Amino acid sequence: MRPQSSSRGAVFSLIPWQSALIILISAVTPIVLSQPTLAPAAAYAAGLPFKVELRIASDAAEVLSHEDRIRVVDASVVCGSVGSGTSQSSTRLRGSLAEDPHRPGEAGRAGATELSLSWPDLRLMQAGNYQVCLCRNRGASCVTDVLFAQSVGVFMVSGPTSISNGASSALSPTAGRMFNIQVQGLSLSSRDRLHVVDQQFACGSTAAAQNSASLMESGLDLPGHIGMTGNGLSSQVWSSLVLVLPGAYNVCWCSSLSATCASGGNFNVLAGVITVLGPLRLEVPGGNVSIGADFTLSVVGTGLSQGDRIRLIPGHLSCGLPGASVVLATALTNTGVLTARGSEQELQWRRLQLSTGMVYKVCWCAMLAEDCASDFDFIVNAGSFRVVDGLVMTSPPAVGVVAVDGNQSVPCVDELSWQSSYGANCAWFAENDPGCTKTADIGQLEHCNSTCQTCPARADPLVTSCSLGALCACFEGCSPSVPCPVGVMGGNPARWANGSLLTEECYEEVIAVNSSSAWKTSRPTNETPWHEWQLPAIEEIHGFELHGDATSENHTTTFSVQVLLGNHSWRTVEDSRPLAANWDGHHSVRALFASGPVQTRGLRLEPRDFAGSPTLSAALVVRRCTINTAPSPDWRCHALKCQAFCYRQLGCTGQWFEYCQDQKQASLAWEFNAATCDVDCSPAYRRCRPSFFFLLTLLLACVCLAPKLRIASPRC
Repeated sequence: MRPQSSSRGAVFSLIPWQSALIILISAVTPIVLSQPTLAPAAAYAAGLPFKVELRIASDAAEVLSHEDRIRVVDASVVCGSVGSGTSQSSTRLRGSLAEDPHRPGEAGRAGATELSLSWPDLRLMQAGNYQVCLCRNRGASCVTDVLFAQSVGVFMVSGPTSISNGASSALSPTAGRMFNIQVQGLSLSSRDRLHVVDQQFACGSTAAAQNSASLMESGLDLPGHIGMTGNGLSSQVWSSLVLVLPGAYNVCWCSSLSATCASGGNFNVLAGVITVLGPLRLEVPGGNVSIGADFTLSVVGTGLSQGDRIRLIPGHLSCGLPGASVVLATALTNTGVLTARGSEQELQWRRLQLSTGMVYKVCWCAMLAEDCASDFDFIVNAGSFRVVDGLVMTSPPAVGVVAVDGNQSVPCVDELSWQSSYGANCAWFAENDPGCTKTADIGQLEHCNSTCQTCPARADPLVTSCSLGALCACFEGCSPSVPCPVGVMGGNPARWANGSLLTEECYEEVIAVNSSSAWKTSRPTNETPWHEWQLPAIEEIHGFELHGDATSENHTTTFSVQVLLGNHSWRTVEDSRPLAANWDGHHSVRALFASGPVQTRGLRLEPRDFAGSPTLSAALVVRRCTINTAPSPDWRCHALKCQAFCYRQLGCTGQWFEYCQDQKQASLAWEFNAATCDVDCSPAYRRCRPSFFFLLTLLLACVCLAPKLRIASPRC
């Protein structure tokens, strides 16, 4: 539209970077601004830059001013009405005007601020209809709704307004099951594209350039189909999608008006959030189980049902691939016991048995009950655990070493400089997917050897027929005694360094809240009636040391405790039973968890019963261990000899002999003046018990042969 000439005319325009939209406004004294007419080919799209430009004729009664201010608001708002919110731009606006609402316009196309004002580099992050409200000649005083009384123009921004499943219901699919994403919006295009990314990565970040590794091969890079409205401009659907990892995901949108949909910055509009239901963690109640004995396995998550099934497979196999539907556990019944855990559910399989010590992976099939038959049905990895001669270990091993060519050791470590195309590094996997058992491989299996346990195979002395308790007792009997491997007696995996099992000395320590500035704490309020600790790292908490007020004798008599699971979920310890606290105000009490220590980085302590007032001062009782990370060569040789003696004396079979031989060769690097540690790595003695018939035969032979051998006495 060409601006018409008028002696008293004003022209205002909203101009995207791609095209100009001219608005004709006639002005008389006092100036009255008519509603603009937008060009039909408006190229406003969510997430793309545009600018607002105001123009006025040079002979207008009142020219533009450096003191003019604008706001971009929803079109449904009446400019200037009290309480309308027109004094503030929409929260969906980004750019210079959003950062500084009182920013004056700069000279526009006319070249002079009296004739044109421009606010460039603006973005609206959600589709919808918007308008521009104007406050004239007041500068920084433009702070109330009534002053933004003039509506300059209305315009539409294309893009998504909501997402749902194929039936327009809430989008909460189940891990491993197919679902659809239906996008509803304004002026959608078949050239628009979607990416689904893990929620910790924002739309517009580098990671948004690709779909989440948890999304199986999909058609998201292809055009969507016409959705439920029957019109591709208002709805499009992408179907047959599968996410294999429960959790939250951002759905990021790229406009067809973008130059390309290749970089993460192009996918900068959040179309919605998907919450995928399924198993969140694996639990082995009790922590310990003997090979061949009954044990219980629990899958905890959201959206679990009685029809869910699991399979236990060797840890080197992948869920969903050949072998995933094989049943390895004896008495793995079809149906687990389903119970509620607040907002989560627990499926528990009882009386399971395993006959081999190794890493097991738990593959999960949702809701299909007896139809969970194929390998692909069990595509969801619910977690993994390790059985080592009676100990179930659900944590991954830490940094160790691997044998190379049988005669030297090299560190088994993560590559600190590596980062995936999604922006995740080995530290991210250690925090969010320890063991790398849930996220599809995007390079972490090659570069994060320690975190992902993908070091080349080596002999493991903990794969043995002997009880670890018996071995540890034998180690203690050596002179000097050799401690147990790190973590073994605590139910965690043994840890390695320089090719040897690390050893540790552990003790309990009482830590006051204010003694560590790295700990975040909060005290009770009406809304949150508990004491809370947020620790910088996971600690082994055994309980609390408590006392009341010695002056007033006010004290808490019982309390309850919650521990943080993951990053957001809280669980009550001791099956919600209250714990005993103080009986008076001046004696300290150490209250330990009857069910054993907890591994957590967050705790909440809530007073239940009290005398006078719920006065309470608490310190944490934690377990701290000193690890012998750099043993001397003499000590390492002594420890290897002690261990060899115990394995041999107890008659242990397994991988000890290979491990000992590797260590004996590696001892050349222990600074023994090029001499190896003189340890005897002989395998276990064969202990044969002669049978009764063998002894009888030996006795008869002795009696019969005695005369011929001229033995004076018939006694042998």
